[in-house]
Amino acid sequence: MWIPKEFTTAVCFLCTNNGEKVLFCGTAFFVAIPGADSPELAIGYLVTAQHCVRKAFDRYCNLSCRINTKGGGTKLIELPSPDSSNWFMSEDADVALLVLQEDESLEISAIPSQSFLTDDLMKKENIGLGDEVFLIGLFNLVHGRDRNYPIIRSGMIAMMPDEPLQDLDTGMDYRAFLVEARSIGGLSGSPVFMALKSEE
Repeated sequence: MWIPKEFTTAVCFLCTNNGEKVLFCGTAFFVAIPGADSPELAIGYLVTAQHCVRKAFDRYCNLSCRINTKGGGTKLIELPSPDSSNWFMSEDADVALLVLQEDESLEISAIPSQSFLTDDLMKKENIGLGDEVFLIGLFNLVHGRDRNYPIIRSGMIAMMPDEPLQDLDTGMDYRAFLVEARSIGGLSGSPVFMALKSEE
């Protein structure tokens, strides 16, 4: 499966500082959602897994995202505490959203909300167990010295439970599909894509 390079600019890396060095700890990605009052104007969001945000602040009291810039190199942007009203934290999914401030220096592409998986699309495309997916994000052993270099992992939908799953750390219920994919670490918060059968 050939994947356009533009997909790699839809993600950035999450990192934290332990007082001695920068530790890379997860992935975030960019989405564009049409405004409620002006659908022609899209609002940009940074999206990641809630546990990436909470664990970073629980352990080190800080979290940043490292984004590639158009001129080369990267830009480090400090992110607010998970208790900040700037974050939108889902109550039934491991998802956190943050409004992204416009910055022309950043090399990013946003995933349009029209590409999101919905119940109607799942029924129309007969999406289910065994369907192939791919993820783009951080490989925490090789993140890049001067630039973010995302990796691509492939896998498949392994479970689609009708009941909520339980987070072992917090005890909270959340809804999710399970994907079988090879990973050493760093893909938490990554977007997951699949090719629609009608487009193959």
